[in-house]
Amino acid sequence: MKHPALGVLAHHAATVLPPSLPELLERLRTIVGATWLRIELPTGETLVGVGALPPSSSTAVPAGQVREELPLMIGHAQTPWKLVMMLPDGHTVSDADSDAVAALIGLLRVTVFQQQLRDEGPRQLNETRLLLEFARTVAGTLDMASILNVACDYLARLLDVTGVVIYQYDDRAGTLVGAAASEPYREGVEAQQIALDDHGVTATAARELRPIWIPDAEAERHRLNPEVLLRYGGRAVFVLPMVNRDELFGVVCLMDSRGPRAFTPQQQELATATVGQLALSIANARLYDSLWNSYAELAAV
Repeated sequence: MKHPALGVLAHHAATVLPPSLPELLERLRTIVGATWLRIELPTGETLVGVGALPPSSSTAVPAGQVREELPLMIGHAQTPWKLVMMLPDGHTVSDADSDAVAALIGLLRVTVFQQQLRDEGPRQLNETRLLLEFARTVAGTLDMASILNVACDYLARLLDVTGVVIYQYDDRAGTLVGAAASEPYREGVEAQQIALDDHGVTATAARELRPIWIPDAEAERHRLNPEVLLRYGGRAVFVLPMVNRDELFGVVCLMDSRGPRAFTPQQQELATATVGQLALSIANARLYDSLWNSYAELAAV
């Protein structure tokens, strides 16, 4: 026979909504007596905060206050998030409240991780849909210009960047030549050329056959070609070589003009896989052109 109290508890657990992140933070802020509390992502951005939060750029600590940071390991992340708080100097948490603080911090970690899982599901489904759509589209055409233009549009959507430019490698001239771009960079892209021995990241990625990402172009202007920086003005840059069987076909440049941005490991893997598919499609298109030309020469004999 089931105890009636257990039924009441089960019903309560099933119908009462768990506290939200702001509610958990507010409870924690009240217990520790903090002026404000916030959770920071590994990139330094604020996920959520409560209390009299300062401007995001402010690092000033008011008199009589002390800033504390606690690492938060969320899920399988290799880089910890941060619980940042502004506390009265010399303030201590009583033994009676220390268990509650530990429990709330544990709940914070679990709640953030659950929110991540909820957000990841739709995003991953959308990425998979776009990848399949891209693969079907490029596999269905052998026209080089169509392949590259389609690739620019898909990469801009897939990785949520403001611009994509593709350079093709001219091995006879030893240069990277503009071949395609997403809006608003499409006009005049064919006139752009970068020497393979250029010091910028585009040529470096091509020479070394490795992806290069720069989270903040303003902080690393010395690594960028001044003409390319002036033309496109990206604040965050991610450059990937198009390679198939150690043959360089060109370079894909992803740019975000909205501000500094750190591309996550998942985004880097996604971009690498997509550019790999693009390189394979280019290899197939070139093979088709070569076979067609050979057939035309034989037919002319």
